[in-house]
Amino acid sequence: MKAYWIFVICLTAAYIIYYAVNIARDLYGRKDANQSGEETFEVDLSDDDTDAAGVAVAESETGFSVGDETYETALETDATDAMQDSEDAEGKAEAIVKALKAKVEAEMEDIEPCFSDPFSQEELKRAMVSKGCSGARPALVWKSSIDRL
Repeated sequence: MKAYWIFVICLTAAYIIYYAVNIARDLYGRKDANQSGEETFEVDLSDDDTDAAGVAVAESETGFSVGDETYETALETDATDAMQDSEDAEGKAEAIVKALKAKVEAEMEDIEPCFSDPFSQEELKRAMVSKGCSGARPALVWKSSIDRL
């Protein structure tokens, strides 16, 4: 026999003996009556430990209090006030956008298009669909960037 098969047989026999002993111990072994499913922890609560003390929290109509500090809250009862606030905020946002746009436009330079016969977006799309033929204009030539390499 090869050494591998001897090892396999010995290992299998050892597993069979091990599991037989564990199963027999579980079935016929002595049961502890003192064991229960509960865990118990002993906790030392000394009076010196202030971290474990609770803090009182109280709620009232105007707010709430945590310990010695009180906090006041306000409720919005009118939906019209909220709508007016949002409209005011939109108006302010539009004014800010207009001011920024005017500032940017003041710094922009006027330029002239450099192509003598530029294509519009629709014309370019039609030319691409028809593989470069664009009617009365000269045909477009498509060159792949891979060809340059």
